[in-house]
Amino acid sequence: FWMILPIVLAMIIVSVVVSKRTLSKDKETQTTTLLESVLPPFNLIMFLLYPRVTQIAFEGFPCYELADGTGYLIVDVSIECRTPEHDSARFLAWLAVLLYPLGLRGFNGVLLFLARKAIIDGTDTPLSRSIAFLYREFEPQFYWWEIAEMMRKFLLVGLFVTIEPGTITQIALGTIVAAAYLMVQCQASPYKSQSDDYVSKQGLEPWTGRIAC
Repeated sequence: FWMILPIVLAMIIVSVVVSKRTLSKDKETQTTTLLESVLPPFNLIMFLLYPRVTQIAFEGFPCYELADGTGYLIVDVSIECRTPEHDSARFLAWLAVLLYPLGLRGFNGVLLFLARKAIIDGTDTPLSRSIAFLYREFEPQFYWWEIAEMMRKFLLVGLFVTIEPGTITQIALGTIVAAAYLMVQCQASPYKSQSDDYVSKQGLEPWTGRIAC
C-alpha cells in the first residue's frame, strides 16, 4: 500500500491540475505554468510520506537469526530468509529504495541545482517558484539543506534499520550520525528564522536524547 500510494497520489495531482487548467476561465490560473501548479502539492505530499515510505522500503531486509542458522523476515515472519520468497521481497524493497528514498532525493536535488542561480540571486522564475517549498525556510546559500535533511532521514529511519537491529552497534551508528549532523547544523545555522535554528539545535530526536549546541 505505502509503496504505490505516492504514485497514485502523483497521478491524482496531475489529473486534477490538468483538468482544472483546462476547464478554468480564471486568468490567474491560465497564466500559472503547469510546473507551478503540479510541483508544490507533489513536493508537499512526498515530504509528508518520505520518512514512512523510507522506513517501509528498508523493512524488506532485516531478519531474525535463529541458533539453527535459519532466519525469518522481521516485518513478516512467514517469510524465511535466504529463500526465493525472500529474494522476491528484497527485490521489491530495492526497487522501492531506488524509487523513493534515492529517487526523490535525486529528483529534488536536480530541481534545486537547476534553480540555484535564481534562488541565490533572489529572482523569480517558474522553476524557483515551483520548488519554493524546498528552500524558502533556509538562507539562500543553504538552499540545498532540505537534501541534507532527507539524507539524515534516509540514514536514521531507513538504512540503519538493516544494520544489526536491536544491537548496540545500531544505536552507536545512529548516535554518531546524529551527533555529526548536529555539529554541522550548529555551525551552519541554515534557517532564516533564528527560532527555527534554535529549535533544530536542541536535540537529536530519540537517538541520543536532548543535546544542545
